[in-house]
Amino acid sequence: MSHFRRRCAAFVAIAAVALFHLGCGDGVGLPDELVPTEIKAFSGDDQTGPAGVKLDLPVVVRVTDRSGRPVANQNVAFAPASGSGSVTPASATTDNEGKASTFWTLGPEAGAQSLTARAQGGSAPDGLDVGLTAHAVSGLATQIQVASGNEQTGAVSSALPDSLVARVIDAGGNPVAHVEVHWSVSGDEGSISPEVVVTGEDGLAAAERVLGARAGDQSAQATAPGLDGSPLTFIHTAVPATPSQLIKVSGDGQSAPAGFQLADSLVVRLVDQNDNPIGGRAVTWVVGPGEGSVDPVNSMTTPQGLAVTRWTMPPGSGTFSIDAVFSGVDPVSFTGTSTSDVPTKIEMVSGDHQSASVGGQLPAPLRVKVTDGNGNPVENVAVTWTANTGGSVGATSTGTDASGIAEVTRTLGIVPGTYTTTAAVDGLSGSPITFTSTANIGVAAKLAIVTQPSSNGQSGVPLETQPVVQLQDAFGNNVAQSSRGITAGVTGGSVTGGTASTDGTGKATFSSLAVVGSAGQSFPITFSSGSLLPVTSDPVTLGAGDAAKLEFIVTPSVQVQAGVPWIQQPKLQLLDAGGNPLNLSRVNVAANVQTGGDSLGGEKNVLTDNGVATFTDLSVEGDAGPRTIRFRIGGVSNSAITFNLTVVAGPAATIAAVSDVSQNGTAGDPVGEPPSVIVKDKFGDPVSGVSVTFAVTAGGGTIAPTTAVTTGADGTATLTSWSLGPGAGANTVTATASGLSGSPVTFNATVSGGVGTTTSLSAGNPSPSVAGESVDFTATVSSGGGTPTGNVVFSVDGSNKPPVALDGSGQATFSVVFANVGSHTVGAVYSGGGAFSGSTATPSIQTVNQAATSLALVSDHDGQTPPQGEDIEFTATLSVTAPGGGTPTGSVQFKDNGADLGSPAALSGGVATLTTGALTEGTHTITAEYLP
Repeated sequence: MSHFRRRCAAFVAIAAVALFHLGCGDGVGLPDELVPTEIKAFSGDDQTGPAGVKLDLPVVVRVTDRSGRPVANQNVAFAPASGSGSVTPASATTDNEGKASTFWTLGPEAGAQSLTARAQGGSAPDGLDVGLTAHAVSGLATQIQVASGNEQTGAVSSALPDSLVARVIDAGGNPVAHVEVHWSVSGDEGSISPEVVVTGEDGLAAAERVLGARAGDQSAQATAPGLDGSPLTFIHTAVPATPSQLIKVSGDGQSAPAGFQLADSLVVRLVDQNDNPIGGRAVTWVVGPGEGSVDPVNSMTTPQGLAVTRWTMPPGSGTFSIDAVFSGVDPVSFTGTSTSDVPTKIEMVSGDHQSASVGGQLPAPLRVKVTDGNGNPVENVAVTWTANTGGSVGATSTGTDASGIAEVTRTLGIVPGTYTTTAAVDGLSGSPITFTSTANIGVAAKLAIVTQPSSNGQSGVPLETQPVVQLQDAFGNNVAQSSRGITAGVTGGSVTGGTASTDGTGKATFSSLAVVGSAGQSFPITFSSGSLLPVTSDPVTLGAGDAAKLEFIVTPSVQVQAGVPWIQQPKLQLLDAGGNPLNLSRVNVAANVQTGGDSLGGEKNVLTDNGVATFTDLSVEGDAGPRTIRFRIGGVSNSAITFNLTVVAGPAATIAAVSDVSQNGTAGDPVGEPPSVIVKDKFGDPVSGVSVTFAVTAGGGTIAPTTAVTTGADGTATLTSWSLGPGAGANTVTATASGLSGSPVTFNATVSGGVGTTTSLSAGNPSPSVAGESVDFTATVSSGGGTPTGNVVFSVDGSNKPPVALDGSGQATFSVVFANVGSHTVGAVYSGGGAFSGSTATPSIQTVNQAATSLALVSDHDGQTPPQGEDIEFTATLSVTAPGGGTPTGSVQFKDNGADLGSPAALSGGVATLTTGALTEGTHTITAEYLP
């Protein structure tokens, strides 16, 4: 109580500061105080310990009020998260310091774990909790186990492909590091290294295993003393290495009658250098001429390395030999002796005490064996067979084969009971031999009606009295065979529910058999089952039945456009199962697409009117192609009727490019892929017969054809060609189809400058030339890349001259002498060379005159200062000298201070005159330039 008083004193002091005073005593506190508002970890948080083990320190939390005062007597619940172990106790009450504690046992797995402490009850608010953490580390090692590398296979004396790996874990399955694992091998079979491995942080210890020289199972051990599972055994399989020897095992030195097979097989073993047997290899048995035969000639070695064959002696007597051969090793020889012994004994081999149905053949033949005095089989001995008490044998006499075996088939009589058969060879020991057989009631052979069906019924409606059919053998005995299917059928009609299966007594009871046919007719029902003899019932007379199927009155269109109502809509008649028309109204008939995908548009369910269903607006929504359309009576599962139609593309809806819309090319050349578009309907199917207009919209160039192109069966419209314009840059062609989405489609091509497409022609000086003088003309062929090769053909006044080859710079030069004064036309044609196309130069017009030797400019005002605004006349005179004489032609360009004064003035009689017009103030220098 003294401790409580000290706390009260403290409370009184605090209250005094706040200017109020409260008395002290048991059960008295400050208003709104000592109400839990916070819970915190006090100690024991963030500990580390082994997984599955109790932590060293308790976990302690502290509950306080809003002023930080401890709250006593508050219940605190401790709850570990899933996998985070357990606590003891699960809840605790805070002491006077507001503390509550518990001990935390960690969960079994290493890693972070968590715990929640929550204040519950009293005046604690909801959700007042705090989280604590701990880190679980692996505990003490408790177990060693196989991690990987077990049950491997490798060649003897070689390393296994994968290391042997052991894992050390604690009780919670966590990996444990720093544990020594000792590796060893069983016996003296191979080796393992290293022999001691310390586990890593993942708990693993690995070693490399080299197998011993012995083929078969071998093993190694991983030992960690004191751990469960130690020692840990790894099993391996050593397989043989390269074959090195063929060893004779048995079968040598035998004898048999001439032409007979030796009694025992010839056996060899294939082994490697360590005497391990090698399986799966082919050994060849080599038999020389006249040495008999072996079967097989090639035999595969068994897993024990054994290869086996049988040797048949040749017809003659004597001693013979054969070899067993395997490539790369020495062959092994066997000898055998052929004798000439005679038969002395006959004995039963198999076939006794069999049973079969009366009149049936025994499942296995009857077999006897004939041998000589040495027990060797004797071939070609005639055995006489006799069928006693009825029935028959397959042959009255059969001969023994190379194994001394003679056999025959046995067919029993038609009466159930015991039958005997004898096999005899006169003079042989054991003859005759008697076989005993049993004949049972026969198998089902025919059908019989136990209960006749109703004599009257409705077409397609199950008969009121259902028939019962019994299995019988050929002699009329009931056969108790279950699960045999019986099928009912009629002539002139059909049946439903026409199958049933026999029960354990051999009876088949039909449950829903109905006859389908014309009303008023009678139908006997025939029951059958495979090859059994069928049986026919008394006739059943039919009346009209229920609605069961449909028939077209109007067959729909067989070709329709996608998304467009059919031109010819279907109309169907309601029928019963026998095909009798029914006059029923308000029976639902439904239409749908059965195959081909997509769906129908329009009204797909209609009601019959007097037995007729009329559809008005059906269409197929989807791609072009074949469809199977089904009509069905609602609720009648087998009433469907179908028809096939072909859906073709609907109205054109879109246009798009199918060729490359962005190409590169050379000026004047055709593009690599002429523009092509495809027109489709709204379902994506190509539409034919649509007019598409192509037009050049940029870059010049030409297209063919220039008229509209109509889409073909594949929906495409394609230009024959598109030749690009003469200059570098963008070229554009558009494809337009009015009203279609995507129209117009634009095709672009970029001209890079051309390849051998431009030819220019220039003349050497003087120009104009003088009659009788030589003038050089140079043709330059330029390209988009590379240097053109080939020839240029020059022409003078329309007359072609011999070709001139282009030089390395793409130029060709031609010299000409003009004898006459006047105008002449020079042209150049490049014919192309290599990868360059040909082109033609624009003809150059050359005017040939007498040479102008002087140009004089005359004016009365030279060097004077005329009044501003006065018109001044200047005269330019061109003097011409021989040879040839003549008057200069051409024009003179007058200039004022270097600037052109109007257009050139034409020469007339060698004189050109300029009237300047009003001059402005300033100095003017007038010059004249002769333009030939």
